[in-house]
Amino acid sequence: MARDGGYVSAKVADKDGNPVPDSYVLIMPSSVTSESALASNLISGQTDQNGVYSSDMLAPGKYLVLASSAAVDSTPDSIGKLLRSRSHAQEVEIAANETAQITLPRVAME
Repeated sequence: MARDGGYVSAKVADKDGNPVPDSYVLIMPSSVTSESALASNLISGQTDQNGVYSSDMLAPGKYLVLASSAAVDSTPDSIGKLLRSRSHAQEVEIAANETAQITLPRVAME
């Protein structure tokens, strides 16, 4: 990726706009449709006390991002729930040398 990657800066907020700390932000390429591909391409991190998470550098492209109250492990059950929850994710496009900023609600995994 060298210097042509981008970043996601996500704020997790409740319905009133208040920050939700200790949420898990899950980032997946929008092209991923199988459990095995999702398990190997999932990027995740936890928000700080202000409900903010900043990703490491990502390759430019389209990603789906969602927030959860629980971490997602690599078990088939967890990955399957995440794959079924894609409809609740927000799509974001990462451009080279840019930071995509989004605000997310926390969602329950299906």
